[in-house]
Amino acid sequence: MFLVSIKPNGKTYFAEIVNPASEGTCNRLIQFFDQASVIFVTIKDQFKTNEGLFTASLLLMVGLLVISTGLILFMKDPGK
Repeated sequence: MFLVSIKPNGKTYFAEIVNPASEGTCNRLIQFFDQASVIFVTIKDQFKTNEGLFTASLLLMVGLLVISTGLILFMKDPGK
């Protein structure tokens, strides 16, 4: 919510970094990850224990981070 004010500048900067891709594609990706983060927070709240601990959801987040890191490491650059 606090990052809403810098979103237009962030979108412009992101579009300049990924130069071959169009600005519309970049904006859609940013919006997709914004919405995915809201869904993730909602799921995280569902995994909360009766004591109010988020241990299971944090372990799920770490697992997803490890999986995504592994996938990124094995990606090939099509230009090379």
